[in-house]
Amino acid sequence: MRKILFVLVVVASAMFMSCVRPYDKPTYEEVDTFETAFVIPLFEDGGVSMSDQVQLNGSEDYYKSREVSTKLIQIPHKWVKTGRYTRSGYYKDAVKVVKVSLSPISGKWLPNTDEAVKVETSSSQGMQFPITYSFQIEAPNAAKYLSKYKDKSLEYVIKTDINRHFSGVLNEETHKREYTEVTAERDDIIKAAVESTQDYCDRYGITVNYIRMYDGIIPDDASLQDNLNRIASLQTERQVEDENIKLLAKQKERIAAEQSNKVLEARTAALVAEAQASNVVQTAKDREQELGK
Repeated sequence: MRKILFVLVVVASAMFMSCVRPYDKPTYEEVDTFETAFVIPLFEDGGVSMSDQVQLNGSEDYYKSREVSTKLIQIPHKWVKTGRYTRSGYYKDAVKVVKVSLSPISGKWLPNTDEAVKVETSSSQGMQFPITYSFQIEAPNAAKYLSKYKDKSLEYVIKTDINRHFSGVLNEETHKREYTEVTAERDDIIKAAVESTQDYCDRYGITVNYIRMYDGIIPDDASLQDNLNRIASLQTERQVEDENIKLLAKQKERIAAEQSNKVLEARTAALVAEAQASNVVQTAKDREQELGK
């Protein structure tokens, strides 16, 4: 009898357990001080969405309506039934928290790497521009950023889209010029690429803190720059020589002028002496005439 009672209790317990869902343990998502968060629902029409709503709803207004200011978000769960019994199933997050970092990201597009800024001149002479940069997403622009890039990180976007845009504009500018023109007009070329990149980033909620060169242009053919340096050195030497010739000519002109002045002074002195002597003679004659009277 006891055995039968024990079996009945076990069966009853098993039936009871099969009718009870497991405990829904609360979970939380923490939002850092330098982050802004958006809570995106993952279910629609009471069923399980096959893909996250963050991928389906891409408008800026949608993300703005889902922005939250709290720094600790409780994640609601939805019970997903997988069998005939009440306990057959599991809890799934009912929302997805998308966080956007507001911290600036600084770095360099280094030469001879996958991110190198490579361009060509009008004569197909290759060169690289060493670039340093700083970008960030400001809180009011986070929704605009998500509407374009969804959950892609800013670091990823900098290495891909922004790098390609900047390099493309820079290449368009250098393709209009010869190598010597590129080196002479480097600042104007960089300025054009930076301004275009700023416009591009503004459209998608990205702030450009700075984009600038941190070193000189690096030609693919090192001998090209060496030759140009030698030419520049020769031009400098020629300029120095021309200046020396001009200086020597001025010295000769000065010496000639001094000699001419000395001759003129001597002639003037002779004329003065002659005039003085003539005046003495005339004075003597005048006195003789006075005595004769």
